[in-house]
Amino acid sequence: MILVVGGAGYVGSHVVNLLLEKGPVVVYDNLSTGHRGSVDERAIFIEGDLSDQKRLTQIFTLFPVQSVIHFAASDSVREAMGNPEYYYENNVGGTLALLKVMRACRVKNIVLSLAVTEENKLLEQKCMIEQMLEVYTKAYDMNGIVLRYCKSKNVQATDSESPEDAISDGTCNKGFNNVTNVANAHVLVLEALERGELAYKMYDLSNVSSENLQQELEWQAERNVHEMIEDAWNWHENSKC
Repeated sequence: MILVVGGAGYVGSHVVNLLLEKGPVVVYDNLSTGHRGSVDERAIFIEGDLSDQKRLTQIFTLFPVQSVIHFAASDSVREAMGNPEYYYENNVGGTLALLKVMRACRVKNIVLSLAVTEENKLLEQKCMIEQMLEVYTKAYDMNGIVLRYCKSKNVQATDSESPEDAISDGTCNKGFNNVTNVANAHVLVLEALERGELAYKMYDLSNVSSENLQQELEWQAERNVHEMIEDAWNWHENSKC
């Protein structure tokens, strides 16, 4: 069973849909930016905060979780500058809480999903959680993948955006960053972790280093611009629920 933290968001919900074709999924989300209506009915949904260690422990106790995908790191640069305390608590504190519970419950595999800005720069807090994950994998015999992708409108969407707005101006390799392509990459690296092929690795879908993922795990971008519009439209309509 897979736990998807932040699985009610745009990218997270697409990953959940793919994972459900392979087995059961638990979605854990506080719905601060995600939408309950975007979570597939086949998934088990639990509402809660990333920093709530007691709640997380209950999930790992109740369900046979073997791996985690973490989408719950906040990524708004404007809000991070306006309220840095919240961002450190959520991104750094929340990720640390998750890793502590995983370690206590002997869950070894995690994919850390990080959206970057159009300028391909990570928020400071996200750099810290990348480093924290790398240290944890080495110190506590855990396996972790960091998967970076460009935070452009062809990956992220909100209630206020129309389907046409979900297509960006061409920055950040829009063919690679269609949400379905990004979701497929998450599933691919998770499967590699579960097969024991990787211990710690960072893959970047936002620039030419995505070639590493293509060569090592045979990942390919498959969706075109018309399918991008369809993806954005479907999610936009479903998230109104």
